[in-house]
Amino acid sequence: MKRHLAQSEHFEVVSEYEYVDLVIKKHSLFQSAANVYLGDFYGDPTCALISKAEKYVVIGGNGLIIYQLRPPYAAYESDTNDGQYLELGREPENTWWVESLYQAPSDQDDNYFRATVTIGDETIFVLINAVTGEHVQLPTPNTSLLP
Repeated sequence: MKRHLAQSEHFEVVSEYEYVDLVIKKHSLFQSAANVYLGDFYGDPTCALISKAEKYVVIGGNGLIIYQLRPPYAAYESDTNDGQYLELGREPENTWWVESLYQAPSDQDDNYFRATVTIGDETIFVLINAVTGEHVQLPTPNTSLLP
């Protein structure tokens, strides 16, 4: 079954089972519509985010794939990487199970996004630079006030 994970003015992220595609919509920026393979996720992808400025897309599931939205729009290949994408938390000894992705309104720099990630038995919040892959753990929100 095809799932629509994220959409913006020029792009859409769709998955079918474990496989994820970027749909480049036909528009004045692009002469024709096209699909680009973005990767696969064990257990299906859980979420996706297209940055506010359409500079990158992030797909989450068992780890993250951060794909830069710029030509040549090369398809994902796990054995090669020409700088079109980054992978985080996809190693068997350090798997991130990504639950959510978002850009906070308070974030002034579009290069950053946030993720809710489970590693082992611990759920953490992470701020990630989409260009470099650098990331820092954020303080855990106080949930003791919730009913």
